[in-house]
Amino acid sequence: MRDARRLSPEAQENLRRRVVAAVHGGMTQVEAAQVFAVAPQSVSRWVQVWRKQGSKGLAGRRRGRRPGEQEALSARRQRKLRYAVAEHTPAAFGLAGVVWTRKTVAELIRVRHGVVLSLRTVGNYLCSWGLSPQKPIRRAYEQDPEAEFRYQAMTIRLLLADLHPRKGEERNTSPHIIYDRLIR
Repeated sequence: MRDARRLSPEAQENLRRRVVAAVHGGMTQVEAAQVFAVAPQSVSRWVQVWRKQGSKGLAGRRRGRRPGEQEALSARRQRKLRYAVAEHTPAAFGLAGVVWTRKTVAELIRVRHGVVLSLRTVGNYLCSWGLSPQKPIRRAYEQDPEAEFRYQAMTIRLLLADLHPRKGEERNTSPHIIYDRLIR
């Protein structure tokens, strides 16, 4: 007996039509099952469908689940979550972080809807919403650019002052001396 599921949809439809034609031509269902190397239950089912719906019933159909059938979030919940992610920051919902990562979106879904999703599934939802997860910034959020500039200017002034010879020293500006003083 062969596994007809491995055949293409067109080949499956062709097989069903040939089996039904053989049975309609006078072959018994058991004989047809043996000749075409399929299960007798399949032959019986195909003949019944043919009798009820005609050759239209033997046509191949799309296999697998229907799109959206297995989604954990309803369309309404998805719309609300997409709006929340697109228009707000995680802090607005009491979550840590400034940007939406897959982890923070998963946490929002868990908190608001009680559904636990894998990071991959969250990424798939974000992609279907036309969004992409953001990578967290690797610098301090409290960073003050002006204070950073003042600190760097002060450090440069101190380093330059340190390069001037001290009393009793002669001026030595060799690269090794400068480097030693800079890393002190």
